[in-house]
Amino acid sequence: MKRLIPLALLAPLPLFAQDFSLREDDQRIPPAELAERLSGRDLIYYDNGRSRYYADGRYSYTFDGDVMESAGGYWTIKEDGTICAEFISHRARCDLFVENNGRLVLIDEQGGRYPVKRIE
Repeated sequence: MKRLIPLALLAPLPLFAQDFSLREDDQRIPPAELAERLSGRDLIYYDNGRSRYYADGRYSYTFDGDVMESAGGYWTIKEDGTICAEFISHRARCDLFVENNGRLVLIDEQGGRYPVKRIE
């Protein structure tokens, strides 16, 4: 069920809450811990995609070395632990990171699961 989130909770991202389908062994990561794990780091996925979470709030995504201009923007973490990005292209999205059997996994808005290969 999607519901409208009060703008004050999301500023500056006017998005809708997501109902991520969690598996039994998925563990949510508290927002402060997630911020510590992501800030200033690159997450490399098994498809050679790379998410960069700059300490100053900027975000970029590259795939196999090609910077996708539409994938640059800014990231924030909401109180429920979802991570939201507002892109330069004016698109916005929220994802959820979970810990699953010792592995960090990104769950996107459509329910796709993307395990993190390594963090740099």
